[in-house]
Amino acid sequence: MSDILIKINSLAVFRDVRQKEPITSLISFLELVDEVGVPMEKIMQSYSEFVGSIYSVCPDGDFSECVRKAVLASDNPYKQAFIDNKNSGGQQKISALLSMMADNELKLLDDIASLSYTGLSKYIFWDGYIPQFKSSGLDISKSYKAMLEKLG
Repeated sequence: MSDILIKINSLAVFRDVRQKEPITSLISFLELVDEVGVPMEKIMQSYSEFVGSIYSVCPDGDFSECVRKAVLASDNPYKQAFIDNKNSGGQQKISALLSMMADNELKLLDDIASLSYTGLSKYIFWDGYIPQFKSSGLDISKSYKAMLEKLG
């Protein structure tokens, strides 16, 4: 299994991000790449669907921005604990373990968001046209924490 797929599958706090595009299409592509004997046509089709989903979410083709949008829209236990803590005036504490997990997963999401066309194209053995996308390298952790501070 590719490192990228392992990172995506290890998300627990931000698990709903896996259900959002273009992450779901990326998962499908990476699962096909990991299978033995899959025809290159199917791999290319899956890759093209992934890239197409990037452009559907972000017309400029920025995968990092797609991941950022998915993370900011995430309904997760950490966000709920943060809101509860704020609404209670700090009386309802956020679990240290939950906070640590959220920080670790945000770092994983930063890694996932920095995925590039070059990093994925190595899985495609084709001399012809391969659709491209970009990754602007946004700091997902910073964006998420800034969004949380604006809540409540």
